[in-house]
Amino acid sequence: MKSSSLSGAMSSVASVALEAEIDECHQRLLSNEINFNALQLGACGHQGAKEMATSPFTDAFESELHRTSDALRNLRESAESTAAALLKDADGLSKTHASMEKSACEKELGRVRGQAKSLQLRVLTLKRVTPQNANELNRIALEADYKLGTSAVTEAERFFAKEPWADDVSSGHIVILLSDIFSILRDVEDAGKEKDGKWVAPSSFERVTTKYWVLDQNLPEVLLKSVSELPLLVYGRSGLLQDNPKNPTKEGELWQNMAAPISSVYFDSANMDLYKERIKRSEGAQLFRVRWYGDKPKVKLSSFCTLLLHVRIISTNTRFPCNLDPKGDEQIFLELKTHHECWVDNKSVKERVALKERDMPKLIDTSDGLWSIEYATELVREASPDDKDEAIAEAAALLVEIRSIICKFKLRPCVRTKYNRAAFQSAKNNNLRLTIDRDITVIDETCNNASDGSWCLDEHSIIPINAVVKVPYGVFEVKVSGGEDPLFIEELIESGAIAKANKFSKFLTGGAIHNAATVNMLPWWADDPLFAPLFKKPKRRSSTVVTKRSMNKRDNAEASHTVEEAPDDAFIAAEEGKGTYYDEAQAKVKVGLRQRLKGKKEDSPTIAPRSPARIEPKSFFANERTFIQWVSAALLLMTVAELLFASARESVSKSALVAGNFMMAVALVVIVYAIVLFYRRLYLMSNSKPYGYADTIGPSVFAVFIITGISLIIWWTNTNFDFPQPTLTQQEGVCVKRHLGGDINLLQFEPSDLTIDEKKGLLLVASLNEIIAIPDGLSTSKEDAKILYRSQNGENDFEAIEIIDEVVYAVSEASQINNMSDVIVFGAEAEGRLVPTSRYNTNTPLVEGMAYMSSPNWFPQPRLVLAGLASDHSLRMNTYDFPLPGNSPVENPITLTSTGLNHNIFSRDLGLSSRQKVAAMQYFDGLLYLLFDNAMLIRAFDSDGNMIQETKLPVAVEGFEKQWEGMELQRKDGDLILHLALDSPPQVWSLKLESVQGGAGWKLPPCAT
Repeated sequence: MKSSSLSGAMSSVASVALEAEIDECHQRLLSNEINFNALQLGACGHQGAKEMATSPFTDAFESELHRTSDALRNLRESAESTAAALLKDADGLSKTHASMEKSACEKELGRVRGQAKSLQLRVLTLKRVTPQNANELNRIALEADYKLGTSAVTEAERFFAKEPWADDVSSGHIVILLSDIFSILRDVEDAGKEKDGKWVAPSSFERVTTKYWVLDQNLPEVLLKSVSELPLLVYGRSGLLQDNPKNPTKEGELWQNMAAPISSVYFDSANMDLYKERIKRSEGAQLFRVRWYGDKPKVKLSSFCTLLLHVRIISTNTRFPCNLDPKGDEQIFLELKTHHECWVDNKSVKERVALKERDMPKLIDTSDGLWSIEYATELVREASPDDKDEAIAEAAALLVEIRSIICKFKLRPCVRTKYNRAAFQSAKNNNLRLTIDRDITVIDETCNNASDGSWCLDEHSIIPINAVVKVPYGVFEVKVSGGEDPLFIEELIESGAIAKANKFSKFLTGGAIHNAATVNMLPWWADDPLFAPLFKKPKRRSSTVVTKRSMNKRDNAEASHTVEEAPDDAFIAAEEGKGTYYDEAQAKVKVGLRQRLKGKKEDSPTIAPRSPARIEPKSFFANERTFIQWVSAALLLMTVAELLFASARESVSKSALVAGNFMMAVALVVIVYAIVLFYRRLYLMSNSKPYGYADTIGPSVFAVFIITGISLIIWWTNTNFDFPQPTLTQQEGVCVKRHLGGDINLLQFEPSDLTIDEKKGLLLVASLNEIIAIPDGLSTSKEDAKILYRSQNGENDFEAIEIIDEVVYAVSEASQINNMSDVIVFGAEAEGRLVPTSRYNTNTPLVEGMAYMSSPNWFPQPRLVLAGLASDHSLRMNTYDFPLPGNSPVENPITLTSTGLNHNIFSRDLGLSSRQKVAAMQYFDGLLYLLFDNAMLIRAFDSDGNMIQETKLPVAVEGFEKQWEGMELQRKDGDLILHLALDSPPQVWSLKLESVQGGAGWKLPPCAT
């Protein structure tokens, strides 16, 4: 960089001229030549000659240092002078505004305010230019030292250690002047309203606090923006900060005189119970501390520590004294902070009560148990005698509560924090309060081993160096009692001056650093680049703790214990406020403030989330409801699975069984998933985890399961669905509806079976109590049906009929044996009428079908096969020897002996038992045909039990689809005819069947499909 371009009239470094001098001197040294005249004027000798060769640069560099120093000093003095003049103008305006016109007053207010804003920008620009000039001069000095062997860097550092380079604008009195200027302007604007009085800290208030981190180098911008919003507040003081606005002085420095040193001792149990609840931000989490305000200690603790470490005159396990603390009758403040979640109808609150310092040992001594309200009132009244009775009563109640917390958790001093605070607040109200905490130091209070009864570290305490850690950032707090943050906060964030430190806590910081072995979680800022070294797991080292008394008796005894000690470089970096963060340019600072470590070592402790989840009680209920909903879904799946199992049992359907097993498996998976999800979310909520609640895998997998299950159900339904059957339509010569006229009462006629009398060319039809005959084949004759037999008593109930060797056999359900059926044998009379000649009892219940089978492929001997229904309505098939035995009169029938058939072969895949009912049977062309009326099927089986054909029955009359009761196949004139009998309404159909291509089986004609 050849030159540094700066803003406006600000000073710049003559970089080009200085670098030209470096180049000339460097060439002179390389050529080993110097000007003779210069040599005569200078000292002789080799060393003197070299100095004279480089003197043009050293003279120019020193001159440039003086010039830039003077320029910066003049700019600073000009800014301070302008501020003093503006204060005088503002003071004059405050005295004359009452007599001025409103417009003139507003104009003057605008002018002064505008100049004050402009002055802020000048000061901030000056603050940025100063390090830029210093960096440029230091760069040139480094180049000169490298090329010329000079000591320019040392010379530059000597300058930079003095004003104006070392002067910190943030500690100057210009902020104080601007505070008074803006304060006067606000008073003028609020003329007639209540004037500022002496601010008194409230004993209890609700607040919404937002915290930000700020580096020392960015403090001027934060301070200047803050004073334009609120006046600088000095505790116990009212009015302007300058005693005489007409003649402002520089006596009051900000951090030396206006900022308040604050010390706080935080209490916690040996197990860090308050810490653990606080870091989780549990509802009702409390924090208890003792705070006091006072002058700075005689020796600045953290600076002293840094000094000793730098010069290495002590080791890292040396102990040194702490600062002076309040004693005896001095007043201290007990503060109890309670966190409330947003779902509670209360905001987070901080309550405080004053107490005498001498009463602290009584407070933390839990041997005498809880305190009475009377005793607490006495202590509070002694500490605050001027308070009203109502305020004392409230404070006493708070003290009793604090005492109960101490007794409950066995609290003891845990961490001390020390810092300087600059506060900005109007004395009129507590609506908005801004504070800047600087030089924050956290001290381990647990190393206090004093035997004099001191409740905390005091001026006689000797503490280890590693018990003191300086926080690398300052803290800027914005406390609002209602409403939103001021607009200038966003400006500070955008400029990179501050970075949001969500819920940053000095107590959590100190508690985690000094109690790493006890706490189970570190605060989220442990991942910050500057905080990370402070939270590293310290090495264990044995060291000696020396008290004031033991130092006098060193020869006799030493008290020692093991302490945790962090690496030296971590504490040095923290104390100096340096590190990679501070070594980068201002542009990198903005990025660094927001940078967080991504990774985490395996042995690192758990780090709390940056934004812990806000868990309300209804969240737990919602988790339970979600669990119940998952369980309900599982129960629904189990119900569907059980229905599928029931269907599989009824229909002996493998597809239904597969679908049911899948649904049951999915239900089990859902139950297990619901339990895991419930306890996982319960753990996340219990630990205030802000992430991990969403489940992107479970619903997707569950949806896949459901889709698969639905697909299986669709598959099963389609494979087992009874599609609408074809409807019969009459077609001459193909689909013929037979005429049933004559002496037949169709209201009492229920055709149940058919058989063919080939010799007579008749189709016999059996009904309840009669047997009729009509022409066989596809006859369309309208002649009346001929009645062959009609029972006189009406108790036969014929269900099946068969002609064997020109003899008619019929099955009657009107048996003398309960639920059994009889076989009746008929003989022929004149005119072809039938007369019962024999009757046989069978052991087959409720016979519906009968077939005569004479083929040796089926049975060695001819058999009569009967198909009936068992008590569970499932199919039962028995066979009987044929011919039937003789001498079985109608009045006294004999009982036939049967042999059972494996009926499951014929009813497989039909499902429900009701679908297994056989209404008719026929042995034809070597196959056994069975008509399943409820299943609306005709099946054909060979002698090996193989199903050769399955044909769906047509629908003759809608609503009576399952009323087919009889069937008979017939070959006539080269045609294959199927005769069907419909029970209700009584109908008989003859269908001309079509041959299947290839000659295997047959199919219904189009008029039946």
